[in-house]
Amino acid sequence: MTKINRRERKYIGDAILFDWAIKKEGDKYFWEGDKFLPVEIGRIATDLITRGILTVNKETGDIKSTSLSKKLICDTGCKSEISHVKRKTVCEVCEGTGLMLEIKGTMK
Repeated sequence: MTKINRRERKYIGDAILFDWAIKKEGDKYFWEGDKFLPVEIGRIATDLITRGILTVNKETGDIKSTSLSKKLICDTGCKSEISHVKRKTVCEVCEGTGLMLEIKGTMK
């Protein structure tokens, strides 16, 4: 069973849900297509890379989500409802974020 905590879920949410990569430019990292806000590569990112949820492209240094991380996407169908509009009900599985906190049945 692979688990992530809420802080990790917030950190990698965009990378998984929208299939964005973290691009390396020089010695800084940025979200794909957004060079205004740098992404900090620290303990959370290295831990996610170690556990196989994120992967580093050895040639370019870019960081991308893996097929294991795609299994964190909530399967209740609430992903299509994710927006900044307040809803009356919030998904009980993913708490409205679109990502679950654990993948059941994985051995890692």
